[in-house]
Amino acid sequence: MVSEMESALKQVSGVECSSIASGIKNNSALDLSLISLSEGSTTAAVFTQNVFCAAPVLVAKNHLSSEVRALLINSGNANAGTGKEGLDHAFKSCEIIANEIAIDPQQVLPFSTGVIGQLLPIEPFEKNSTLLVEQLAAENMNQVAKAILTTDLVEKSHSISFEVDGKIVTLTGIAKGSGMIRPDMATMLSFIFTDIGASQQELQDCLSLSVNQSFNRIT
Repeated sequence: MVSEMESALKQVSGVECSSIASGIKNNSALDLSLISLSEGSTTAAVFTQNVFCAAPVLVAKNHLSSEVRALLINSGNANAGTGKEGLDHAFKSCEIIANEIAIDPQQVLPFSTGVIGQLLPIEPFEKNSTLLVEQLAAENMNQVAKAILTTDLVEKSHSISFEVDGKIVTLTGIAKGSGMIRPDMATMLSFIFTDIGASQQELQDCLSLSVNQSFNRIT
């Protein structure tokens, strides 16, 4: 039974976030976020079915087989159509954050959204990695919901708590995307966090089913 549905984003155990204005966008808006996942976390993901994928999509797919410990998200630059150099920069950004929090670069999933055809600058990551880690906190998910936006007119976020076998379970989700959603989440990003106990396969099955019945119907 759902206990409450409200606009305030609920904290999920094991998840900490930070967002800063790094200068990737042309204004002073938040544009660079780090989401840290506690050791032992389980991750599932689906990606766009576009045959032409941006560099961070390719890197994230490759890194998903590892135990994911961090999500690195920038807005203002999609790092799409940037060739091998774009792939190098996507991996380098993971490497920078991994060194800062003492994990393997393969444990970082990169996400980029924004202008297409421009190489993602690496300097904002180099200059701000320490600050991103220092500002990690469980209550910062609202900041990330703002920082991932591009052409969106409103933030897209929600939290819900409900009871399962006598225990309270929390789900918190954020998303961005106003257009160019087809094929299958083309320029859309969405992140859902929960403290429910589930295997990777169970999470993957639930995610794939729900996305096919929701996001993948958006054009």
